[in-house]
Amino acid sequence: MLQFKPFSLPYEHLQISKSLGHSLTLKAGETLKAEVIDILPSGGIVLRAKGAHITVQTEIPLKKDTQLLLKVLDTKDSVNKIKLQIVSVIDRNQIYISPKGLENISTLLTQFPELKETFPDFIFNNLPLLENLSKEKKAFLFNLIKSSAEEISINTLKDKSFLIHIKNLTPENLQKALLNTGILFETKIKKEETTSEDLKFKILKENKEDSIQTLINQHQTLSVLGNGFSTFLPVLWEDLKKGDIFFQKKNQKHFFCRIDLDFVSVGKVTIDIFMLNKDLMVNFFVEDKEFKNVLSSNIKELEKKLNRDFNYIFITFKEQKTNITDLIFSEKILNLKA
Repeated sequence: MLQFKPFSLPYEHLQISKSLGHSLTLKAGETLKAEVIDILPSGGIVLRAKGAHITVQTEIPLKKDTQLLLKVLDTKDSVNKIKLQIVSVIDRNQIYISPKGLENISTLLTQFPELKETFPDFIFNNLPLLENLSKEKKAFLFNLIKSSAEEISINTLKDKSFLIHIKNLTPENLQKALLNTGILFETKIKKEETTSEDLKFKILKENKEDSIQTLINQHQTLSVLGNGFSTFLPVLWEDLKKGDIFFQKKNQKHFFCRIDLDFVSVGKVTIDIFMLNKDLMVNFFVEDKEFKNVLSSNIKELEKKLNRDFNYIFITFKEQKTNITDLIFSEKILNLKA
């Protein structure tokens, strides 16, 4: 299994000396995969890239058979010189990635698809690297980490003692459980709040090796990427395979919540909740048509109950599930009255 590490070498560039054999066309901004095939006595390194051999000069101590992801830099101010920036270095079971490499992460994972399995752990261990990423890159990483988190089912967890059975669920104990799923553990420590009931505290105290630790780490990463609060649903429900919640405060008066549920009998159900001032909009996506009909038949009753607390209420059923990144990374503020 490949292990990610930050790229901390003092030099990050290669200078092309010459091309050997086939001609090689490179464009500024292009990324390419290369392999170190020989180390020359002069200190030069021979790379194979795009079917051609090129000799480069570098002070980075690269090894034979090492794989690289390189970015072609704009050298319009230089004559007959091409400089390559190292995005990542893969050496046996280690991969070193430059902080700037995250800007090319989609290319990295396309060129090296085997990295997808361990990449979420690297992101979690290097969360400060995410601060300067563009929204587009954060959205890409959000989708990647979310897909990885969705592969872990609550039903596969060894310890289910922290889950609330659906029969015993109340708004109060659900809120308490959500705040103790481990996602806010480090935040509680910084604020000097009690952590004795926090799930991550219990896991670390008992030194348990379980997929729940991975799940917590991934949701903490999603919270940072999405500038919100992401967690799994800590509810034990025999028919529920997986449940996730993401909450984001857009501004002082605008809130968004996505609830993703995956049932054994009726498949996926997604609820998007938007609240602006005292207005509310709820969008449902229901995979099973019969279950959709059951829910829609009770909409009037739901609206009647909600009318006590909100001015305008809009409840709709969507034919397609909206990608969550289109909602949480959007600059648009929803106007429910429009």
